[in-house]
Amino acid sequence: MQVQKSFKNEKANLYIIPTPIGNLEDMTLRSINIIKNEIDVLLCEDTRVTKKLLNKYEIKIETSSYHEFNKEKVTQKYINEMNCGKNFGLVSDAGMPGISDPGYDLIREAKKNNINVIVLPGASAFLVALVRSNFPNEKFTYLGFLSASKSKKKKELKSLLCRNETSVFYESPHKIVTTLNLMCTLEPDRAIFIAREMTKLNEEYITCNVSEAVIHFENVKPKGEFVIVVEPSKTKDSKLNLTIEESVEMLIKQGVDQKEAIKIVAKERKVKKNEVYKLFIKE
Repeated sequence: MQVQKSFKNEKANLYIIPTPIGNLEDMTLRSINIIKNEIDVLLCEDTRVTKKLLNKYEIKIETSSYHEFNKEKVTQKYINEMNCGKNFGLVSDAGMPGISDPGYDLIREAKKNNINVIVLPGASAFLVALVRSNFPNEKFTYLGFLSASKSKKKKELKSLLCRNETSVFYESPHKIVTTLNLMCTLEPDRAIFIAREMTKLNEEYITCNVSEAVIHFENVKPKGEFVIVVEPSKTKDSKLNLTIEESVEMLIKQGVDQKEAIKIVAKERKVKKNEVYKLFIKE
């Protein structure tokens, strides 16, 4: 068991600091003050990107790189320095570190070494898109970036289209057309919300169905990073009238593999996966 008293000890800290997702004025006062006054070294996904932010707020601090391609080499070095009493901050290029970036690995190692990890609240692109979509958000599934493999991505899309809660994922400009075309082969009429360039001058929100999105990007070249929000499946009520076995069969007919179908039904019915498996196999 670990108990962290964040502000009642003299241990070194690792501050997780969200940065603006576009508009630099979205930096919080607390984040600025922490960087200025509490941190010895600021770890950056790209020091050149972070420098623009630091210059805006006239912050002078030692920076060092921490990203997907050097994390294996430098993580232990930074942990050792924290153990010797240095305070570190971690920022990504945009948004909350630890969400779809290697910050997760540094936080894990800090926890293993009983280093205080203090997460500051701030901007996160998928939350902005989720709220703006106005799709139901009392429950939602965040999927990060989908698989690069076309076959794996199609399986992931089949699964999320069966969900009874809103789904959110990120997509790059050079992959969004492929992704939308895959979705279109599965369920062209599903309502989706697409956000790009959030908080920036070219901020754009598109509410449409999947087939309309495909047509849109046939005429408009995708630019910027995208957040895609997918409306929940509307088959919830009819599913509840099915037996567990029938629910699994229905998902499999929709293209979901057996293992994933059992997992989805178990979650929906609030029962253990092995119980669903036994019923389905018996059937």
